Amino acid sequence: LLWIKHGQLESKSKKGEEAQEDVTKEQQTKARCVDALQACFQPGGLALSALKVAWTLEHIMTFTMIRALSSLFSMLRKGINMILEYNEGHEEFPLAEDVASSFIKKYLVFSICWSFGGDMYLNTRMKFCEVLAGHLGDIPAPDGLSGDTTLLDFEVRVEDGQWYHWDKRVP
Repeated sequence: LLWIKHGQLESKSKKGEEAQEDVTKEQQTKARCVDALQACFQPGGLALSALKVAWTLEHIMTFTMIRALSSLFSMLRKGINMILEYNEGHEEFPLAEDVASSFIKKYLVFSICWSFGGDMYLNTRMKFCEVLAGHLGDIPAPDGLSGDTTLLDFEVRVEDGQWYHWDKRVP
């Protein structure tokens, strides 16, 4: 997380004062995202607890924690880049801090589902997501979880930080 907070994400190259101002805004956004996620990566937090559960379940590929964590951090970088891109396209009205925080926390849940469970058999992945949904702590779960509807059926939209069922995207 610290690398994301202080490191470089893929960003557009600009020159002069404008570039410095954009880097400062970008660094502030990254820092706020990392701060919002920090508790989830503490011992007993969501990410490490989910990793332990994923380790115990059957996977199609040989499960390695390093691959799962690499996938998770790649997805989190993508989520942070989604916020940066949104803000770049909406300079007059960038995401409010509470919306960005809500989005990145929910995007962490989405990322855990796929980075830790993406190589599980479907029924195992559904079970994993059911267990995960019961351990979200202060991260709100999507409405409508039950039976065959799991976290796998939802995505988070950057513009409002809310969960949406995938069928809302598909006409």
